[in-house]
Amino acid sequence: MGAGGWAILFVTIYLIVLILIGWVAGKRSKTSVDYMVAGRKMPLYMTTATLFATYVCGGTIMGGAGAAYSGGFFSTIYDPFAAAVALIVAGLFIMKFIRESRIVSMGSFYRIRYGETAGTVSSICMVPTYILFATVQIMAIGKTFSAILGWDYTTMALIGGILVILYTYWGGMLAVAWTDFFQSMLLIIGVIVLFPLALNATGGMTNVKEVVPPEYLSFAPRDYSIIGILTYIAMWAGCGLGNVPCPDLMQRAMVAKDGKTAQWSGILSGILMIGLGLLVVYIGVFGIQLVHTGVLPADAVNSDPEMLVPLMAIQLMPTVILGLFLVGLCGAIMSSADSALFAPAAIISNDLMKEVVYKRRGKEISDAQLKKYSQWSVLGLGILAMILAMSSVSLYNIMILGFTLLGQMLFFPLILGVYWKKANEYGAVAGMIAGAAVPLFMMISQGTMFPGPEWIATLTPLAASALATVIVSLATQSKCLPKPLKTEDGEIIKWPELEVKSNTGQAPSL
Repeated sequence: MGAGGWAILFVTIYLIVLILIGWVAGKRSKTSVDYMVAGRKMPLYMTTATLFATYVCGGTIMGGAGAAYSGGFFSTIYDPFAAAVALIVAGLFIMKFIRESRIVSMGSFYRIRYGETAGTVSSICMVPTYILFATVQIMAIGKTFSAILGWDYTTMALIGGILVILYTYWGGMLAVAWTDFFQSMLLIIGVIVLFPLALNATGGMTNVKEVVPPEYLSFAPRDYSIIGILTYIAMWAGCGLGNVPCPDLMQRAMVAKDGKTAQWSGILSGILMIGLGLLVVYIGVFGIQLVHTGVLPADAVNSDPEMLVPLMAIQLMPTVILGLFLVGLCGAIMSSADSALFAPAAIISNDLMKEVVYKRRGKEISDAQLKKYSQWSVLGLGILAMILAMSSVSLYNIMILGFTLLGQMLFFPLILGVYWKKANEYGAVAGMIAGAAVPLFMMISQGTMFPGPEWIATLTPLAASALATVIVSLATQSKCLPKPLKTEDGEIIKWPELEVKSNTGQAPSL
């Protein structure tokens, strides 16, 4: 059996296993807590694996190697390295508190810490971004499966999208975590195997350095002027801070068995991502030498550098290992797609349907209804993402814009909500509005969705959000009393004195 035959066999088996996992997980998900946060029972190795798999998508492997091939290490700062920083920052400073709050979706954090308006605004902001994220992942499934199996894009996008929707619909977060674990293991093993094969094919680092420009092997700034340094900082800050408040990241904190597990899962997944990322970017640099010596076809690689990893794997890997690696590569994309569907589905059901539609009308939602709304949300969002994926419009840059805006709006209301007791609802909402208004003003004034220069477009909205949150909070302490950090059940985690102030109507002392 040739490489193509093994690939088809393994991919077919893998897709059948995904359906079985979703079905079994569905049988074990009896309540809404089971469905949305896997019962909050995940051990460290599972929590780390699902968080790692969520952030190491096909774009990290294929895009990272392609970026390294085209521009060296410097071109890979955004992904995977700044994204890895986001995981570590989240683990060190945020994830423990998110787990201890016993929430099931991120909109609830802003609602409990600040108030109903902040919870609603943050929820509405998160959902559209993740619809675009799910759409791009389904598009990536279609393209990757098509390249590997030779079938047309539309067919593969439909098959892949339907399978992701089915196992996520049935099994919820438990199915997502189980599939993420196996997908991450396959991908790690595949990259570890490919790295020495690629290095051996080059004849060693000495040969690589003879062909590759020296600056390609460095993360250092290319320009040491003030503007160059600010741009460099923006490259790390935009993704390294902007990804921290993302609901799919924080959803992994919610599934952990305790706060310490959540904290270490963020740190360890970030370290794993840095390690795997280094292997990936070296593989991309090795590709320069392999193209130079004719081992890899120059036309194919230069026309689409992101296909470097599949082409290298096909050329260098034994057929059986190749089949497993390609399954892991496809799985990496699907693991990001299921997370992209599930995070907004939980927000729609728990933070919008339960808290806005039901509670504001004086009604209570049953646990069975909450689970069912979550499933319907997965189904509806999945269908919408598939419809968008069938269009010919490229949504990648719009998705990146959405994540950038999300980070600029929510990072400081999140971090200050955990560490600054004076942050109140007026300040949080002002920070969200400022984080969106500044980049929107720049877009309108410059007549483009991607205004420049980059360092201003990245750092100014973050600064505006921070200042707005702090200044408005301080100016409105008497009108809008800050709330303590609590659990979903009302137990106080931090600042019990704020509960006393709230009950007596007094502002907290400086």
